[in-house]
Amino acid sequence: MNLNFSRPAVKQQDVYVPLGKVDLKHILCLEYEQMVGNDYVVRFENHLFQILKFNKKLLRQKDKVTL
Repeated sequence: MNLNFSRPAVKQQDVYVPLGKVDLKHILCLEYEQMVGNDYVVRFENHLFQILKFNKKLLRQKDKVTL
């Protein structure tokens, strides 16, 4: 399909622009989906995250959350 719609560049020059002072750590992020345990704990990379009591109305056991 790409061959049908692709066209050669008008100019064969590099249009790379330096990033400058932008820190990609402030722009990009990684998301991971984890499951809420029976004890309302989410486990991620050897860390445990306890869901507070007042948030239990929003989440149930076995729900998936995004970290």
